[in-house]
Amino acid sequence: MKLTKYVLAFGMLTGATLPYTLPATEAFAATKKEGVVSKDVIVRAASTPKSKNLGTLTKGTNVMIYKETTYWYQVKFNNKLAYISKDHVKLNTKKKPTTKKPTTTKKPTTDTLVSKVPSKKAGNATIKSNVYYYKTASTKGKSLGILKKGTKIHVNSTSKFGWVEFDFNGQKNYVYKDFVTMTKK
Repeated sequence: MKLTKYVLAFGMLTGATLPYTLPATEAFAATKKEGVVSKDVIVRAASTPKSKNLGTLTKGTNVMIYKETTYWYQVKFNNKLAYISKDHVKLNTKKKPTTKKPTTTKKPTTDTLVSKVPSKKAGNATIKSNVYYYKTASTKGKSLGILKKGTKIHVNSTSKFGWVEFDFNGQKNYVYKDFVTMTKK
């Protein structure tokens, strides 16, 4: 009985002082983490504050994180794996590009910036910011060019999906409603 209490006490004591490593997750393994040192940090040989001091990483240093423990990140320092406190690293949150196909088509490289839209009808709307306009009411359709901010257009109608039909050179063209301000009469 005394031996069991001793073993349990010893296990709790050593378990409380040993560094705890988080289980490797698929998400962590699949994506390498990167970070930037947010303030000067001491680099340690192990993931404990009393381990050997290997040097210092200065604020602004980019680091690749190889492993994560409760309070530490494992990084390379002088071509060796070492540890720095998680409190002094800001993780980069940039998402890596996905392999899915984009939902919009590529824009032509020879777009023309249109500042005046010739129409036989008086303009009843203004373009809020530079925007592509299309031959059909879809970004999958052919882009015909860019309407410049401040361009006056004549809106014929707006679809239930938000596409604005307007006249341009005697043809029907389309732009999304978020880029159009109706002129007050």
